[in-house]
Amino acid sequence: MDNCKTCDEFYYNESAKSWLYKVENGHWDYYKDGFDYIEIEVKYCFKCGRKLGEHRIKW
Repeated sequence: MDNCKTCDEFYYNESAKSWLYKVENGHWDYYKDGFDYIEIEVKYCFKCGRKLGEHRIKW
């Protein structure tokens, strides 16, 4: 599969059946002793435009 670097940062959530992009929101979580993250549901790569879940075909 021919992905851009941004495509490799998305991951598939089996329980929600959706592709997610994890973004650090800058809020410190004292319980986890680290930054909080927001998961954004995406259908297309915002950099190369590839629809997630489909493979690119090279001719």
